[in-house]
Amino acid sequence: LVKEPQIIPLRGKFIIVGDLHGNIDSLLRIFNHFNYPPQSSYIFLGDYIDRGKFSSELIIFLYSLKILYPMNIFLLRGNHECDSMASVNGFKTECVKKFSKSVYEAIIKSFDYLSIAIELNFRIFCVHGGISPLFKTIDEVNNDKNLKKPLKEPFPDMINDLLWSDPSNSISRYSESPRTIGKLYGFDAAKEFLEEKCDHLILLVRSHEMMPYGYDYPFDDKGEVLTIFSSIDYCGNANSGSFAVVDEN
Repeated sequence: LVKEPQIIPLRGKFIIVGDLHGNIDSLLRIFNHFNYPPQSSYIFLGDYIDRGKFSSELIIFLYSLKILYPMNIFLLRGNHECDSMASVNGFKTECVKKFSKSVYEAIIKSFDYLSIAIELNFRIFCVHGGISPLFKTIDEVNNDKNLKKPLKEPFPDMINDLLWSDPSNSISRYSESPRTIGKLYGFDAAKEFLEEKCDHLILLVRSHEMMPYGYDYPFDDKGEVLTIFSSIDYCGNANSGSFAVVDEN
């Protein structure tokens, strides 16, 4: 993880997986359908932990696969991959009970080395939450000394925006988020971000919001943004889960 930049350039065919939140059954269903690494390659958009019953097993399993097949699985940071969230949303209690406090602290430390985003096939920007008006260019993010790994809490505002922001069809650019952290961003903001700040990308793929059918195009047929959520029956919502398959071409 140390060797990977904050925004990773990737090329190839990947299955993109959204929030799992300790739902290891949803993860295994995806692996059983598409094959395990290295037969297939995966991008995970964060939020591996909290709220589900098997957060510890899920993150240890994903880390094991990353160690074995580092070029076939890429793990991004979600807004839950930090102590301030994990200590109040279930992961700390679960991990300490199943293992120990030192194991919990080691996993929390490892989260500081997860990358924030991926630029895939010169076309797609993969991130947990969304975009930021403070974002300049991919190269500037990767070269910013203040964003070097390990990236610890409290995070810079731009990082909070990438982890926490949500798309909204009711605005054109940016507004404050009801989450009180991150931003709401509209179609015009997303289009500008992809085309100008990220050198003519065509799609933002993100997670961060539970969707009844597992996915959603928040701006409808205008495109630009796709939300995918992979944890089935999240917190008793009886929702479906989804994933995105991106070809190399």
